[in-house]
Amino acid sequence: MDHQMWTELLHELNEVCLAELDVLHGYPSLEVRMGPFIRKHPHHPMAALAASIIAGEARWLGMPPSTEVQIQEAEQRLGLALPSSYKSFLRVANGFFIPGAIINTLLPVDLITHFGEHHSDQAALWREVLDDQTGEMADDVWSRLEGTIQLSGPPHHQPEFILLDPHVKNGEGELEIVELGHEMPEYANSFHEVMERAIYIARYVITLYSKNS
Repeated sequence: MDHQMWTELLHELNEVCLAELDVLHGYPSLEVRMGPFIRKHPHHPMAALAASIIAGEARWLGMPPSTEVQIQEAEQRLGLALPSSYKSFLRVANGFFIPGAIINTLLPVDLITHFGEHHSDQAALWREVLDDQTGEMADDVWSRLEGTIQLSGPPHHQPEFILLDPHVKNGEGELEIVELGHEMPEYANSFHEVMERAIYIARYVITLYSKNS
């Protein structure tokens, strides 16, 4: 997916999210859901963006594009090549907020990490649950969480994350993306698919809140 297509997709997502913010402002959950990033990374430039969103001042919900050096440094740090669709996203916005979404923070590339780096306890817990299941779940993503790459977070309440799974690659060479919730994980063939789903959900939230207002 080229730069122009990603630019158009993110601007569409941005406009939908701004419309969603119009109906979400006044709900205390907005500030609560944006708060975890501010508390965890208070001095990161993205924290200032989060504060601006809460105040209703932001018109662009993404960070400036990443540089090729930033992407290369992340790949060296993580020990893998990031998939092309995700890198194309970073070249348009190095981090993005999706207010109102359950998983609402897409991290800048300098903050993405191996899931096990900060959540080894949760990975172990999910693995223990799998140990009680039959062998048919042995290949489930929950059994190898430490090696996945956390692209989102920190979560608001439930352990919900967007993860890049280096162990699963599709026919186009894209690594699988996993949206991990407190129930069953959802899978996507590329990061682009995840973002298209985010637009659909944001439109649904607007409709839902509009009917209840």
